[in-house]
Amino acid sequence: MTKIENAMKRHRLLILIVGGMLIILLLTAGWALFDLGTRSDDLQGLGAWPTATPSQATAVPPKTVAISWELENAGLKDGPYLDATGVSGHLARLRNGEVDQLALESYARDLQTLNERTAEWGAPIPASFWDVRDSNMEEGNVTEYKLVNALAQPELESYVGLMAQSYERFKIFKENEVQGADDSALDAALDILHLTIDYIEEAVGPLPEDASEEEKLVRAQNAMRTWQALIAGTTRYNPLTSGAMVAETLSSRETVMAMWRHETGEQAGNSEIWGVSGFAPRFVGNEANINQVEHMSISMFIQLVDQEPVAVLNLQEDKELLTGHSNSEEMANADKALNEAVATQFVPDFAHDMRGTVEQLRCYLKGLCS
Repeated sequence: MTKIENAMKRHRLLILIVGGMLIILLLTAGWALFDLGTRSDDLQGLGAWPTATPSQATAVPPKTVAISWELENAGLKDGPYLDATGVSGHLARLRNGEVDQLALESYARDLQTLNERTAEWGAPIPASFWDVRDSNMEEGNVTEYKLVNALAQPELESYVGLMAQSYERFKIFKENEVQGADDSALDAALDILHLTIDYIEEAVGPLPEDASEEEKLVRAQNAMRTWQALIAGTTRYNPLTSGAMVAETLSSRETVMAMWRHETGEQAGNSEIWGVSGFAPRFVGNEANINQVEHMSISMFIQLVDQEPVAVLNLQEDKELLTGHSNSEEMANADKALNEAVATQFVPDFAHDMRGTVEQLRCYLKGLCS
């Protein structure tokens, strides 16, 4: 081999070595740019590329893009939605150090669990419905992360199932309402009470044959508490003490109406969403009276659980009429008639025959039974 050939061979080898090094450098730089580009949220506020020895202020935060994808994949909206925090809210907390990466990853997994369970038991409940931190939670030092994690535990699967079944029945009612099918708000609300009775019986087992009157009443009251929170979650105030007769709790917002709002984006109030279909005219009074499902549930709760006499509720109607909070005497009389129906057709027998009493009340409020 000549000197020229040897020189050419060494030249080609040098070119290959240099070229290979350049390819490696380009690939490395390209991947770094790709990684930084795909984490644009992480670079907000940095102001410059990280230096070789970045300070804490310029260090790239955790991989928010991956967390963002996990939260969105779990069903959360990108930005705030109704009263939900939204993905952007969680990422802001992450950047501010209010929550860490592991907590958000766990939150996304818990939301997926609730998605799967509600779909299996009944109607899927929108993920944004769970993604809320209201004033009751703030007061109790409870975050949505803690609450969602608790609801995702196996021990609460049947309760989450009840929520999904209740929402499924409510959605059927809303679909039938649009289609003009034979259904009503009264039927949907009382059907959900049947679902609640099933849940209570499955959770604690059947009552023994020799159960005391107190045991029967406690079970009936637990069913009423659970049902009222699902379909209304609101209260009335005692006209004598001005105190709330149904206390607000962490579950006060966990109603089928809140689920509906998060699915539809509809901002309507509880009464507008429910309406008064199914109630006989004497229990409605006039078209301005739109909250009879809510009123019925509160009257049932106060008379059965708080064991307040019907006279106290009727006194509240008189007070509202005198102060102008009731639109008319016709409306006040309809509310009183509903209170009396609960007092005579529901309260005396519910603890002894829950299902039969629900049907007795349904028939009476529809005007089909005397």
